[in-house]
Amino acid sequence: GTGRVRYGSAGSAAMVLLRPEGWKSLSQPTPSLGVSPESVYREEQCGLEPGEALLIFTAGVRDARDQHGKALGEVGLAEPLHARLNLPAKELVAIARDRLEAHAPTGKRQDRTLLIIKRANP
Repeated sequence: GTGRVRYGSAGSAAMVLLRPEGWKSLSQPTPSLGVSPESVYREEQCGLEPGEALLIFTAGVRDARDQHGKALGEVGLAEPLHARLNLPAKELVAIARDRLEAHAPTGKRQDRTLLIIKRANP
């Protein structure tokens, strides 16, 4: 395969590209799906080299707060996963889940969805 990932975004989902040399936010503010018939959504793409990963997560993950009120944010999820990028995707999911469980739900109920796409090494 080419490692090419094509995607579109609507609303406040966050996307982070994890590479051995660091991580990069691919998040872009876009209107929520269905809010306006005039909304325009673009197709984006990125390349995943072997061992790299793409994280996609909802605002409920990004905005989850710990006992001191600090939001998890992209940094709070991306940095610990980047530090362990050599692990299989299944173990990265477990790390992400542990980070999320350390953050209590925010006042209003939000969904918490996380997707990790990791390109396997040959």
